[in-house]
Amino acid sequence: MNCRNKIALFWCCSLFSVIRLDYLVRSWLDSPLERYNWGFLLLFLAMLGVARLNGFKSNEPLSAEALTAAVPSAVLCCGGLIVNINAAVIAGGIMLWWSSAWLLGGWRTGWRFLPAFTVLLLVIPGVGYRIGALFGLDPWGAKLPVAAAALIWQFTVWRWRWIVGPEFLLFCLAGGGAVAGYWCGGVSWRSYPEVRPDFSGVSAPEYFGREIDPDAADRRFFAGSTVRRYYFAAPDGEGIDVLDVAGIADVHQIHPAGYCLRSGGFGVETDDLAEIRLSGRVFQVNSLTASGRGRRILVWAWYERPGVSTGSFMRFRRGGDADGWRSILLSTAIDGHEGKAAAEKRLADFAARIAGALKTDNKD
Repeated sequence: MNCRNKIALFWCCSLFSVIRLDYLVRSWLDSPLERYNWGFLLLFLAMLGVARLNGFKSNEPLSAEALTAAVPSAVLCCGGLIVNINAAVIAGGIMLWWSSAWLLGGWRTGWRFLPAFTVLLLVIPGVGYRIGALFGLDPWGAKLPVAAAALIWQFTVWRWRWIVGPEFLLFCLAGGGAVAGYWCGGVSWRSYPEVRPDFSGVSAPEYFGREIDPDAADRRFFAGSTVRRYYFAAPDGEGIDVLDVAGIADVHQIHPAGYCLRSGGFGVETDDLAEIRLSGRVFQVNSLTASGRGRRILVWAWYERPGVSTGSFMRFRRGGDADGWRSILLSTAIDGHEGKAAAEKRLADFAARIAGALKTDNKD
């Protein structure tokens, strides 16, 4: 295969990386955390130019070793399509594209292109949030050092022709697998009883509430879903905000509560799974404390469908789609004097009053 045909085939393989292009564009338009990710795309193209596409040689045979990267990448991409996880589809597609450089140009070409493709992985929505969660950083504080490291890597490859063997890739894959295994080991996959919240059952004088019309951003982002917002005044004078999304039209409308808070300009201080006991029954919530906009808040979020509830976003996403699921988020202020304990007591009392499952049990 001559050099020109190899370059043409390399660019054809770029189609693997745009299988979920619509999802990428929506994230740039709708999410403050992903709004400038297109900058990584421009940086990738510049780095690819420095790496020089003319590195493909007409007389160089195809490298079968590239299958060690291509096969796992294809499995990741296809698996993401099956379970409807866009990040996996995009990551697998990008790595398949990079594998084509290795296949067509040999390991030296694959190595020369690898820093650029590392930067391209940063366009994936949520990747900064996930890296930041591992190291206690905000999303951009996680993505920018990775981009800077890739630039230094590219410079050393370009300036001093630094290269390592393909064994480096296997080492990285093993290390990545170990990190993924460690992370998955800390994920809760357990299911809890359904809470079945009913906000119409909370009445004055203990809780005075009203429904708030969703704003234009809510209607656009949750298009096709049933989204309701409520505000309740608690007996101690503090407020409780409620976001209730049911009939979810697209599972990708729902994100981890920590991601949403960061998108809204809040700094997340703690992000944990907590078990709460309501009338003798145990439920799980994603409990977060966050500060921003001049206040500090406590947030409880969970997901449920008939017979099941969970505070774990990963448990919610394990099914692949949003069929029958509902997402509920409660938030209240953390008073400077009474602190987090008072806020937890307030949300626990409120949750017990809205839990339709508890009311049904009591009737039985």
